[in-house]
Amino acid sequence: MRSNTPTLGVFQIAVSFFLVCAALGTGTGSALAVDLSPQNKNAPEQPNAPIDSTQRESLIDSIKSKIADDELLSVEAKRIDVRMNQEGKVEMRGSVASSEERAKVENLAARVVGSGKILNMLQIENISQGIDGQKP
Repeated sequence: MRSNTPTLGVFQIAVSFFLVCAALGTGTGSALAVDLSPQNKNAPEQPNAPIDSTQRESLIDSIKSKIADDELLSVEAKRIDVRMNQEGKVEMRGSVASSEERAKVENLAARVVGSGKILNMLQIENISQGIDGQKP
């Protein structure tokens, strides 16, 4: 026995989807796009848009907080200098214990401002330290 309920074919569904997207002015498929990036929503919308000093300080504090909260980073890595220019480019200077630690610090900063906005000037040094963070 056949059902009287109308069924849509794949072609009809595709055409309907295209028409809805066109009506929304979003282009095919982009109406369903979801931003899954780990970027901080305080980061500037445009790549080179100038940011104000309050926003800059907030982003720097967020980066420093992420670094300070990471229990696996060395004491020296937690003492790095983090600065940001008017366009939102982050500059990091100081010493870290390894290339892995250097990459980890850069990734923590990128979570806040986005990748491609980091100038990683961190130096890798053979750092030996005691429990209290003091060099022997």
